[in-house]
Amino acid sequence: MNRSYSFLIIVLALISLSSCWAGGLDIPQNIDSIPGVGTMAGVNAPVPVVDGGTGAATAADARTALGVAASSATVLTNGANPMTGSLTFSGHANIVQSNTADYLNLCGGTDNTTGAYISMYGNAGPYNREGWLFISAGKHANAHITFDTGITTVLERMRITSGGNIGVATSTPQHLLHLEASGGGYYDEGTHQWVNGTCLEERKTDIQPIDFDPLAAISKLEIKKYRYKKYVEERHPITGEVVTAAWADDPDGKETYGYIANDVPAELSKMISAEGNLGTRDAFAFLAAVARSQQAQITSLTARIAALEAK
Repeated sequence: MNRSYSFLIIVLALISLSSCWAGGLDIPQNIDSIPGVGTMAGVNAPVPVVDGGTGAATAADARTALGVAASSATVLTNGANPMTGSLTFSGHANIVQSNTADYLNLCGGTDNTTGAYISMYGNAGPYNREGWLFISAGKHANAHITFDTGITTVLERMRITSGGNIGVATSTPQHLLHLEASGGGYYDEGTHQWVNGTCLEERKTDIQPIDFDPLAAISKLEIKKYRYKKYVEERHPITGEVVTAAWADDPDGKETYGYIANDVPAELSKMISAEGNLGTRDAFAFLAAVARSQQAQITSLTARIAALEAK
């Protein structure tokens, strides 16, 4: 080609380019595709971390930068850039401390003094805590540990308060161990004895003295010797259904001493349960009343004897 024509073409190209710049042609810094042309093949420039990228040019390098293995779903963060929001799993999921010589902490605060805290040590964990599990409610006057269960409604079943009291079926335990279910009771730290909740006055109403002479009542109570019968069922050999059932004599039954509910004096009839038993608590109260009545008589007779001997 003639040099004059070549020079002319170069000049025209420069003039055209300068016109584009003068006209404000906007060329983007990061070109992924050109409208009407398509994706630019071969362009794979790393996105810097400051721009929200990983700074890596390959998937492997990106996983390494994020601390994510190819077959895992590990999330790494640090105190300067904590993760926010929710971490949701679908299906089977594990949170694993792969180093058994270390430990895993789950904190509701920054440590075990600023919120609820669970610490799990590997079987080769440090500080002589091999395999230990720590559960802490944190350092707060209202920091409690509760245990809830339920079938249709989830309810609190047990609580450990910030003061160290343990409550079963009560959310306000007043003692080291405090039970409320079925009458309840508590451990008295002062006397080191168990206090039956059913014995407390606040658990009772319509309190009145007994309206009969316990000595006269016990004189009517006859102690008998007997053996309990056994309950025998006859079942169908094929269907297994019960054909007959009845109480039958048991020659091998243990010989027992007690009373017959049908013969119990009317004064004691209210103490008999629907099953025909005199409850241990009722029996103890009745015998205590008998002993008290006897002691009153002994005291009275002793005074009379002393008076007679003084004459």
